[in-house]
Amino acid sequence: MIDFIYVAIILVYLFLVLAFYTKEFILGLLASMGLMVTGIYMLINGVGDISNFLTEAFGIINIAIGAYIFINGSLQAFEKF
Repeated sequence: MIDFIYVAIILVYLFLVLAFYTKEFILGLLASMGLMVTGIYMLINGVGDISNFLTEAFGIINIAIGAYIFINGSLQAFEKF
C-alpha cells in the first residue's frame, strides 16, 4: 500500500504545476500551503520508514519553496489592487 506522504507530495506538486499552467492565484496559494504542510510533516515524521538527513533537507526545501511562492504570490496580488 502506498503511504499517505507519497500521495500528498505528488498531489501538491501536481496542483503547483497546474496553478502555474493556468495562472490561477488561489490554487497557487493552496499548493504553496500544501508544500509547507508536507515539509513540516516530513521534518517531524520522515518519509515512510526513512528519517535521515536527506528527508530533513527535502522537508526544509519544501517549506522554503512553499513560503517563497506564498509570499511572492500574495505580494503580486496586492499590487493588482
